[in-house]
Amino acid sequence: MSRKNFFVFALITCFLAPELAFAQRGSSMGGYRRGSRVGSERPRKEKKVKKSKKSRRKKKRSRNDDEESSPQVTVGSDKESIEAYLQSRLGEAKKNHKSQDKWGRGLTGAWSKFWTQMYDDRRKFEIRIARQRLNLFESLDSLDSSFHGQTISDFERLQTNIIKSFEAQQSQKMKDYFAVLLADLRSFQSEQEAGRVRLGREAAEAWRAQKAASMNPR
Repeated sequence: MSRKNFFVFALITCFLAPELAFAQRGSSMGGYRRGSRVGSERPRKEKKVKKSKKSRRKKKRSRNDDEESSPQVTVGSDKESIEAYLQSRLGEAKKNHKSQDKWGRGLTGAWSKFWTQMYDDRRKFEIRIARQRLNLFESLDSLDSSFHGQTISDFERLQTNIIKSFEAQQSQKMKDYFAVLLADLRSFQSEQEAGRVRLGREAAEAWRAQKAASMNPR
């Protein structure tokens, strides 16, 4: 083999050799991105059936929640009416709290999943880069010293491009994730503010009705 061919072979070896030889085997999961479409290869009929069942369950659950948390309360100024009004308000507050807690747990799960995937990608990338460098330095021992400078220069150029590409991908994943996260937070904030305003308005309306009832006893 000529020196030139050997030089090319050594450089290629640095990039194509097995890159996880001195690390534990990691997850094979692809990069996680919130809002991405998962399982798009499944048959459409299966999707429609699942969606239909889920929709029916959601509607039924919504009706049950409305019935449980929004009982018809006759507003009055007597003890029984006030206690019934209180239970209605507490039921509404409990329903809201459960919804808020569920939303928060979903957010926490998505957060953990995203950053776990980012860590796994970074870990495998660092192993890959280190392995390539080790392969380079080991291959230099088999090359004439006159080829070292050019070999290192070519390797540096190729690996720099690999690093830039990986960092650009990581940056885009983070931008996409935080864009969705902030949009979700703004939407949730808007919903909670609307709910707070409604509760305050209902409390004022109930007070006016209670006051009127106390002035016009039956």
